[in-house]
Amino acid sequence: MPRVLAIAVGVGLGIFAGMVLTIATTSTDQSLLGTDLNWMAPYARVGGILLGGLCLGAAMLVIGLGMGRWQHPTPEPGGPERT
Repeated sequence: MPRVLAIAVGVGLGIFAGMVLTIATTSTDQSLLGTDLNWMAPYARVGGILLGGLCLGAAMLVIGLGMGRWQHPTPEPGGPERT
């Protein structure tokens, strides 16, 4: 059950990241913050892109861990790690 939960959390985080990236990249300066805070729009846009990218990377990591990709790493047969 924890694997399914981890994958579900990763998918939810990925959807959140997609929404943040979509809002940050497609909104206009006026509709993003309003006329009083128009000077802050570029900073909010860059912050949204950074937050979305970090959330997307975290989502991929959580999904990978939930799928067990890094649970028991084994060296290649015949590699220098094998004795």
